[in-house]
Amino acid sequence: MFVRPLAAALALAACNDNAELPGWTCPLDQPLQIAGPSAGWTPTLGRRARLERLGDHVLYTFPLGDQPGSEYWLVDRCGGAPERFLPAAGMLYTLGQITADHVIVYGLDTNERLLVLDRLDVPGFDGPRPVLGLPDEKLQPWPSASEGPMYIGDRRTSETRVGGAAAIGGTLSTLYVHHGDPAVPAVGLGDQIVGHFVVDDRVLVHDDDGDLRDVDPRTGEFELVLTGVRRFEVVPGGRRLLWQQLGDDRVEPIFLHDRDSGEDIQVAVNDFTALSWNRPDDPLTQLTGTWAILPNSPHAALYGPAHAIAAVIRLDTGASVTPPAGARLRGAFADQFTLELADDDELVLARWDPHTDALREWFRGPLSSYPPAIFGATDDAVTYSVPDGGRTATLWHVDLVTGESAIQVPRVGLQTTLLPDGRYFTVLPARDYNYDILVFDPDTGLYTIIASDVDDLDIDPEHGILHSGADGLWFSPFPPP
Repeated sequence: MFVRPLAAALALAACNDNAELPGWTCPLDQPLQIAGPSAGWTPTLGRRARLERLGDHVLYTFPLGDQPGSEYWLVDRCGGAPERFLPAAGMLYTLGQITADHVIVYGLDTNERLLVLDRLDVPGFDGPRPVLGLPDEKLQPWPSASEGPMYIGDRRTSETRVGGAAAIGGTLSTLYVHHGDPAVPAVGLGDQIVGHFVVDDRVLVHDDDGDLRDVDPRTGEFELVLTGVRRFEVVPGGRRLLWQQLGDDRVEPIFLHDRDSGEDIQVAVNDFTALSWNRPDDPLTQLTGTWAILPNSPHAALYGPAHAIAAVIRLDTGASVTPPAGARLRGAFADQFTLELADDDELVLARWDPHTDALREWFRGPLSSYPPAIFGATDDAVTYSVPDGGRTATLWHVDLVTGESAIQVPRVGLQTTLLPDGRYFTVLPARDYNYDILVFDPDTGLYTIIASDVDDLDIDPEHGILHSGADGLWFSPFPPP
């Protein structure tokens, strides 16, 4: 059972009325409320509480009535009074971003214009100002996954719903970058873009005419990396590329490109180009023509039609590696590929080490529309999830030496993590798309509830779990006690 600490309970519903909050410092040893919900806010499906972690602060909103972006709040994640901001009426929503220069709150107004609402690192309230340099059309903000500039763009989806490859009539994007200063215009990166990839402080931009450009996102200036590129993928480290050459749209060569030397080595041939990148609009072929790259090994495998293994190569030399005969490619985990082995009656999955050619079966069972996926693996064991067809799954553990398998966790959801003490952290669906945050102990077989009916959450493994819902904004330790 989850019991709130007394100090936090006394603060409930008073925080956003500027009442004095209990003081505390990080790290925490128990869940604590750091803000109550806005007065007049009632949780409904279309008015969910939202939060964003911005360094040591939390930007959060409890949307009110028909003006969901009419206010937002900022609070230190380790205590203090929340600060309320009222940017303007008619905001659809607000979102924060830490750039190299500023900590920014952006807003999208009812005309779908992007505005800089405030620089949180600059004293005082700036007041809303449109982002300069953008065309008079509807664009959407695409926040960086971590600290970095704000990307702003528009995707024009094709009828075929194909993306990531040039000159096939697929999805194209317009893309701008803004670095947070309201006086400096956004920088345009292109308007016929089929894909882009951030490498350090540069952006590789792939245009529909086949050009691949290395762009400075602060100036828009670029260097031409390659021409005639059908599709490309970045090898870990950012200095090598796998790229397919534009050709007859049927049989096209694939090269390994060294960005430092400029050398290209042909490593494969895509003789199924017309079937690649979901062009047949078939879920079973979505990965055809893409590469599975091992994160902990210099190897990559090319998906062929129906998950056939079209090629396996070394990414350091370009040398080819022979895969097991008749196997199909089902993914990559750590330093090994996941393969489906040939069997007429059952689904058989194995791990294949391209270094040693070792092949170890870890699953054998009935054919299913929801195949298992590896959650964790060692030399002698695999933990895998079996989806239930909804938003949850079951975790199983198999001993590769004895072949014995058993349920490890009966039900897991989003962001499932194995904690250092052997427990499992997970987020399970609750009512109306809300979530419950729990910890499961395999030794006792019991779940412990951290929080219920959560609207939004953010996990910072170094500090804790931020979560918001009907009872306000809370900060809980991670790993949980």
